[in-house]
Amino acid sequence: MKIIIIIALSLISNLATSQNLKLHEYKVNEDFSYILGNIWWDNLYSKELSGSLVVVLKQSDPHNTPEGLFEGYGGSISNLIISVKNTGEFAYSKLYFIKGLISPSVLKVEETSDLKKIKIKIRYKNRHFKKQIQTFLIPSIH
Repeated sequence: MKIIIIIALSLISNLATSQNLKLHEYKVNEDFSYILGNIWWDNLYSKELSGSLVVVLKQSDPHNTPEGLFEGYGGSISNLIISVKNTGEFAYSKLYFIKGLISPSVLKVEETSDLKKIKIKIRYKNRHFKKQIQTFLIPSIH
């Protein structure tokens, strides 16, 4: 499956209180057993839009959790895996990652008014455990 590269949107932020999140395309060389073995299958978000289905999975990522970030307990950062699939006769999908999150949750998934992009609004905590909200735009599939 061919995946197009998505340029990430970043917030204008103060480095002391925020982190810059990026949307990453799926790379073929990712370790599937690590990815699938760390997905929280009971915590998925699914939304059907006009002509496409968006599914967001949360994945624990202990390999990329900075040492000492969760002092006193065994926490780990998370990634969101986003699948956008068309619902037509010849179905195909695109896969995206938002990496390096603390306690992420999906607030809203909706299409833009021109139906060309999908807006995904998430809430997470930054490295100082302060709540942040960010919206990502992904090309829609029709």
